[in-house]
Amino acid sequence: MSPSAPETENAWIEDFRLPDGIADVETPTALVATVRYEGARPRAGVQVTLAIGGVEVAAQTVALQPGQARQVRFEGCRFDAPAEPGRPSFVTAQVSIPNDRLPGDDQRLLVVPVVAALPVVFVDQYGREEDPQRNRFGETYRLRRLLAPRTTRGPSSRGLIQVRHVRIDQLDRQLLADARLVIIAGVGSPGAAVPLLRQYVEQGGSLVICAGGEFDAKAWTDAAWNDGLGVLPAPLKPEPVGQLPTRWTGQLSPFQLDPASMVHEDFVLEARLGTSWTPSIGCPTSSWPSRPT
Repeated sequence: MSPSAPETENAWIEDFRLPDGIADVETPTALVATVRYEGARPRAGVQVTLAIGGVEVAAQTVALQPGQARQVRFEGCRFDAPAEPGRPSFVTAQVSIPNDRLPGDDQRLLVVPVVAALPVVFVDQYGREEDPQRNRFGETYRLRRLLAPRTTRGPSSRGLIQVRHVRIDQLDRQLLADARLVIIAGVGSPGAAVPLLRQYVEQGGSLVICAGGEFDAKAWTDAAWNDGLGVLPAPLKPEPVGQLPTRWTGQLSPFQLDPASMVHEDFVLEARLGTSWTPSIGCPTSSWPSRPT
């Protein structure tokens, strides 16, 4: 009579990731671990522990079923690191479960890039030549104010977004190297920037293209469509959809933002001041997935 084969049973950390791809020192973020289990019987009371910078910060107890991949999400994780704008620091995060017969796969490490502010590139017709004193505002002005609020008030406050405001002819590889997002608005034509933007998107960068200002739909299609090999998802119609308010003969129903839906105090403040942001008519928008780690 031959001896029976030993029972195979193992739980392991299959995956550990930061969904946002990057963390900042001001905003809590989430870390997600996937625990997989194979065995003949369920396993109860498995503690999944999270440590950041070598210090245990959270733990969750889960029950595992045979053949199950269980996702464990740790919310509100903070990374305190001496990061400077434009220069990320790196902090280790570790998720682990109690050791079993195969202890080598019971923990997983992740190196998290931490920044003081997320670099976002805003491209419009003026760039750094924007001049409020002359009532000369680029088409990204309102969006810059919406996306770059301050979490605290006072001279020591830090913004969540590092604004890089340029013209389309000022884009270069160094400017886009660590950018989390590129927003283009009011630019007549992308010109020679299309190959650079294409490379940025292919490497996981996020790009948003808006109309307004000097935007020329035909020029954009000629330069940025290129039979699907540019940065536009489809060729643009030469004429915008809809009509300007000055040409509309029926009842005008403008789009307005509801102040009650704005949870941040900066949004509410702008609503109290009577300002509003109305999207341009015929505004084509293209977006791509966020940059992976």
